[in-house]
Amino acid sequence: MGFFRRHKLITLLLIALGAYIYYNPRGKFGYLGDRVVVFNRMPIAFFDLYVDPRGSYRIIDNLSNARVLDDWWNRIQGLTREEGDRPHLIIGEGRGSKSFILPDVMANNLRTRGISIRVMETEKAIAAYNALKDEGKPVAALLRLQR
Repeated sequence: MGFFRRHKLITLLLIALGAYIYYNPRGKFGYLGDRVVVFNRMPIAFFDLYVDPRGSYRIIDNLSNARVLDDWWNRIQGLTREEGDRPHLIIGEGRGSKSFILPDVMANNLRTRGISIRVMETEKAIAAYNALKDEGKPVAALLRLQR
């Protein structure tokens, strides 16, 4: 006990590290702030984010840019319905605004491939992603963090 009294800074850092790990679980979303999110214990700020069903993620410059959206579209082509569970695509469109709209051609193609699409505010999208992950369902997320 004497060690912790003598080394208060180290003790506070260990407590902060424990809290960070507890509130930011591996493979899920944790903290969400203004243009900042923690995924898989990695803070991501000021950029949009794509998380595939395997849990790997890619930082995207700006979802409103057509070239960036085309690149994302090419990457998601591998997402298909597997035996049993229907894959889900959760789209977080920002906070309090409709700042991102998935083009109809892409949405129709995903639906015909058996992929469920849910569009909502980013905060609700993160909660939905974590809930589906807890249920063990295949889920991908496309989140708009920029304004």
